[in-house]
Amino acid sequence: MMIKQVAVIGTGTMGSQIGITCAGGGFDTIMVDTTAANIERGMGVVRAFLAGQEKKGNPFSNRKAAALQRYSYVEHCNG
Repeated sequence: MMIKQVAVIGTGTMGSQIGITCAGGGFDTIMVDTTAANIERGMGVVRAFLAGQEKKGNPFSNRKAAALQRYSYVEHCNG
């Protein structure tokens, strides 16, 4: 079985970093959180991290655009 897609539940500090690792590793990455505001905050962390890597000249930055295209988002709340 080959894994092609992952879901990260929660877009806080840890979830955002896990998402960066997954998307940067070539996986389609679904970010799930309870509100659109949480998702946007988490993606802000992702964008800031990738921009920082780009400024440092990190090889990871070469995959920035591709990594961002692998993200999708789902707002889910059990209310």
